Amino acid sequence: MDQRRLLCCNTIKVRMLLSLGVFCAFLIFCVTPCCGQQREAGGRSSELSIKKRLKPRAPGSRSFRYGNNKKQSARYVHDFGTLTEGSSPTHTFTYVNESKLPLNILQLRVSCGCTKVKMGKKSLAPGEKTTFEVKFLTKRRSGQVAKSVYLVTDSKDVSVVRYTIKAYVVSRNSPRCVAPSVINIGKIKVKEKKNVAFVIENKGIRDLVVEMGTTTSFIAVETVLPITIKFRQKRKIKLIVKAPFHEGKLRCNLMLKTNDRSKANLWMSFIADIVK
Repeated sequence: MDQRRLLCCNTIKVRMLLSLGVFCAFLIFCVTPCCGQQREAGGRSSELSIKKRLKPRAPGSRSFRYGNNKKQSARYVHDFGTLTEGSSPTHTFTYVNESKLPLNILQLRVSCGCTKVKMGKKSLAPGEKTTFEVKFLTKRRSGQVAKSVYLVTDSKDVSVVRYTIKAYVVSRNSPRCVAPSVINIGKIKVKEKKNVAFVIENKGIRDLVVEMGTTTSFIAVETVLPITIKFRQKRKIKLIVKAPFHEGKLRCNLMLKTNDRSKANLWMSFIADIVK
């Protein structure tokens, strides 16, 4: 009797596990297509929103394809570097009709009112190129800034091309540190010590504060830091460079800390030829 009961219990357990496995497979089979449809619908909605936002004001309706510009070269991106607030630099971009059909440039759209554009020729034959000027207004801007310009055409290959301008804008009210990045000392004899000096200038309105950062064992700073440099003033930093015990090229670095955001860590390299 005990063996029959044990066999019956095992049979019931096996049937329950089989039923549970069939139920789980049924759930996976039903839920997976629904998730795929939701993802597809979400992707379509986001793509439609982008198309609606960039759709040119032209008669009729048409489909768009967007160029992603995988080759982010100077042809599509321009960095102005460090700018002072209030300046208005310009850059000229070039667009080439790389298709085998003529095309028309419908419009230029910008991502911000601080960017002004001036278009050149709008009708291009195959292989023909045109230029357009982008003007960046830095008023009331500060820090790292990146703006985009969208060129919209009636091309069937790539109808929207994005161009980007970048800059680091320094506020008028902030200090602006000007210092050499590389200093050539010349020749130094082995084990010799040489006095070196360089100048730091403040071209900003606020006071520039210079503090000690990091250095190597070959450099000893004599000027007592921190120092404060007033507007349009200069200060000389004195230091001693110690030559090593062997001949060859010497390159040592000095890092000073400033309250200028664009040069918070001011790095300078000192180069020398060590001779006997």
